[in-house]
Amino acid sequence: MTQPPSDEHLYALVLVSKALDPNSNADFVKIVLKLQQATRGLTGPAEADALRSALSTLDVDWRSMDKGARAKVYAAAKAAVNPVDRVLPKIENKLVVSAAEIGQSARKSARASFKLKIEPNLSAVNSRVLEHVATSQALFIRNEYGRRSAKFSQQARDIVEAGLAKGARRKVIVEELQAKLGDAGVDKSKAYWNMIAATFANRARTYSNLASYADAGIAAFIYRSVMDERTSVICRFMNGRRFPVAAALEAYAATARLKDPTDVVDTQPWLSEGKNDKGDRILYFRSSDGSRSQVAVVDDGADGQLDAKGKFSSAMSNADLQDAGVMSPPLHGLCRSTIMPEYGTRRR
Repeated sequence: MTQPPSDEHLYALVLVSKALDPNSNADFVKIVLKLQQATRGLTGPAEADALRSALSTLDVDWRSMDKGARAKVYAAAKAAVNPVDRVLPKIENKLVVSAAEIGQSARKSARASFKLKIEPNLSAVNSRVLEHVATSQALFIRNEYGRRSAKFSQQARDIVEAGLAKGARRKVIVEELQAKLGDAGVDKSKAYWNMIAATFANRARTYSNLASYADAGIAAFIYRSVMDERTSVICRFMNGRRFPVAAALEAYAATARLKDPTDVVDTQPWLSEGKNDKGDRILYFRSSDGSRSQVAVVDDGADGQLDAKGKFSSAMSNADLQDAGVMSPPLHGLCRSTIMPEYGTRRR
């Protein structure tokens, strides 16, 4: 039987990113892939063990239990299926190390590509913000495990209660639990970890680039999207927009000061697609209080078209987007967009 890769091997996978350029579209994809492989490798065995433990917890004589006793089993299964305490310290450590590597590589790339007259290394302040990018990402992973374990517990409850209502025997109920939950549980898919890796890597490189521009005295940057057939309508809308470097850095600083990192929706919100009350296709962002703010009406999303920007109306100005914290990538899951310095905008 093939043995799972060791922590040392997975660590080496991430370290390979040191030789890659985060500001290169092709290299960025490779960095994301390596991070996704590393995180899946760290979590997979623990998730499988947790799932087996949870299913074993559910293998009981349900018909002999009252409602209170069954509730205790559901709670125990919910706790057993959540491997967060086993995997999160390893994940957080990998993200902290990788944030520093991606940030340093992005600074090196920006310094060379744009001939920035800056020190080659990140400052202590920059490093602390990058560490926060990593630790806050880890918190979202913790929350996701919590949501998935709660879903697992609820599914188990539904299966058991439905079986009891039909008078099913223990064997029938347990077999149904195994059949419906045995390949699900909290196992995170390749797509989930790819989204985590892409979001994390893009935030790390974007912050490093912003810090490099600031150190070089550049006052503004341009949001630059990868304009191909896969480009989201969100990034088509944002492509070419200009924002102040200082404002984008302050958004990162504001996020780092949050007591609850999930309030990032108030400092650096993502954009989503949806419909307004008139049925128009729109872009919007949602705040922590649940309110929704419309950003633009999508008249033509140019979906699947190469180099097409699309058409939008009733759109927020750059100043309004800046006030909302909508300035720099990533602005949605799997966002590939980056930023470029606007020359001729040196600070005075």
